Amino acid sequence: MLDCSHGLVCLHGWTRDRVNRKKLVVVWNPLIGKSVGIEIPDRGVIAIGFGVCPKTSDPKIVKLSRFVEATAEVFTLSSGAWRSVPMNKPLKSKSLHFRNTQVVIDGVIYWLTYDNNITDKLTFYSFDSASEEFGEAIDFPCNLAGRSGRLYDMSKINDSLVVLSHHCIVTNSTPKQFCDVLMMLKNGVPKPSFTELFTVNNVGLNSMIGFRKNGQPIMDQTKTHGYDGELEVYDLCSERINGLGIYGSLFRMTSYKESLLLLNHSDSIIYS
Repeated sequence: MLDCSHGLVCLHGWTRDRVNRKKLVVVWNPLIGKSVGIEIPDRGVIAIGFGVCPKTSDPKIVKLSRFVEATAEVFTLSSGAWRSVPMNKPLKSKSLHFRNTQVVIDGVIYWLTYDNNITDKLTFYSFDSASEEFGEAIDFPCNLAGRSGRLYDMSKINDSLVVLSHHCIVTNSTPKQFCDVLMMLKNGVPKPSFTELFTVNNVGLNSMIGFRKNGQPIMDQTKTHGYDGELEVYDLCSERINGLGIYGSLFRMTSYKESLLLLNHSDSIIYS
């Protein structure tokens, strides 16, 4: 699952053709049971993003590719076609690695990247699905990112982007895992700042999959334990972990709001 926007869930995978496999994105509305598959032109893809334009309610897929220089293409469901868009904000480095996750907030798609040539260099890139322009690159502060041995991911609490900073502390020869949660604050300025909200104790790497509306983290410990288990919620006041009565493994979580988008579309696959 890539993300969810305006009641549409975006799934990312591959076609079934084992000889000529191609990347495929499926946009699915679980409320009305309709879906549209979009074949991804696989030409040097380094990142894929999904969002719904808040002005037109048009679902969009953005694809970043790199040959000599980075290029961008956008697919709009209304047109059923890909087209090039200018890289108005070029990537800072040719050695950037985009994480497989994204966050979309108010039609703006965010990616977290790191530079293969620079240790602990984290940068956010964004694409506005309404204006179809890339935002200014946002560097994660050095005093927060420059802590060796940490691994990072991102998520969102309601409509705010948060950074998950995983680290381990050894006490009396016993390692304990922690995760700092930091929120991005825009405050109407070009360069947002970050503030630390809280730290979650005894949480496995990549096990924090989302947040309740009240900010409480939802955790899937099966990613680290390797077996079916129960989804858990971390109580910020008592610092206790409580089960939710939902069992399984390899959970994914995203915010969801019902809509009727895709109602006038038939189930189909659009080939590139």
